[in-house]
Amino acid sequence: MIIGIGDNCIDHYLPPIDKSFAGGNVVNVVANLQKHGQPAVYIGTVGTDDRGTALISDLQKLGMNTKFIARKEGTTGITEIELVGDGEYVIRSEEYGVSSHVSLDGETLEYLREHATLIHLSLTGGAIELLDQLATLSKPLSCDISTFYAKHDRAYWERILPHLAYVFVSGGSAASDDEVRRLAADIATFGAKHVIVTRGARGVTAFWDEKEVSQASLLSASEVVDPLGAGDAFISGFLDSLKRSGRTIEDHLLSGSIWAAEACSRFGAW
Repeated sequence: MIIGIGDNCIDHYLPPIDKSFAGGNVVNVVANLQKHGQPAVYIGTVGTDDRGTALISDLQKLGMNTKFIARKEGTTGITEIELVGDGEYVIRSEEYGVSSHVSLDGETLEYLREHATLIHLSLTGGAIELLDQLATLSKPLSCDISTFYAKHDRAYWERILPHLAYVFVSGGSAASDDEVRRLAADIATFGAKHVIVTRGARGVTAFWDEKEVSQASLLSASEVVDPLGAGDAFISGFLDSLKRSGRTIEDHLLSGSIWAAEACSRFGAW
């Protein structure tokens, strides 16, 4: 079972859409897996407000076990989003609330030890502070480092990247092939052997055991209803393929791209 630890929020789409959905990278990854019939669990913290109640309820509607979602006095995070056309969006405001307060007690660690085949993390949501505990489980770890690579120094990444089996990076559609290669090569200096760079409308490029493989986007910008959860859905589809025997990196990229295209066809990440 794939288990996610880390961030959560409510994604609120500003008018004229004016709708809200449960979100956050880790929530989106496990929710997409659960929605596709692959049992997954989210470990994290929500507030004692209505947003926290709604987030738990949405996951329960998928049939997910929510036993390991803690509630802490305070507010659940909220992200305000504006869709700006051409398959793009802008985050107008972001508040993390209590989601960075994540801890692993003995029962939770034992659950991870018994049930997790892979643990997915995000940089936000406090999960990175748990790396020493997670290392004792000897489980493969994946993490979405989003666009944060250039925002931290090498000392920061030396604490994180050597622990990760799979590193997902948001490269964006503006980056050239050479820029993506340099980014992946730099990340690889920390020992990362599997770096996957999502590139928006330009698809995705993976650097896999010294092999470079690309997959084109399956949608044009005009076909995109909502791009917000595409990257998270890609990770879900990729990890779903990864756990199936006999699959290749090409299969993983295609699976992720199919799930991402599906997510782009509706509002909300899942």
